Amino acid sequence: MPYAIRGRAPAPSSGPGRIAGDITVEPPEPRTPEQERSVAFLKLRATVGDLGRAEHRAHQSRQARVG
Repeated sequence: MPYAIRGRAPAPSSGPGRIAGDITVEPPEPRTPEQERSVAFLKLRATVGDLGRAEHRAHQSRQARVG
């Protein structure tokens, strides 16, 4: 998870210095390859990815109205 910070997975927003969502990460670090392939971990990754994609779509929508 590229943005994991000690038990957290903040999803960046399109605005500078803003966070779109902040998710608690349960698995301990360092994670084993087995933990990273677990259903719970894959769901967590999907949730963070979904937040990022939703923020990206919202940003594109705002840009289309402005430009």
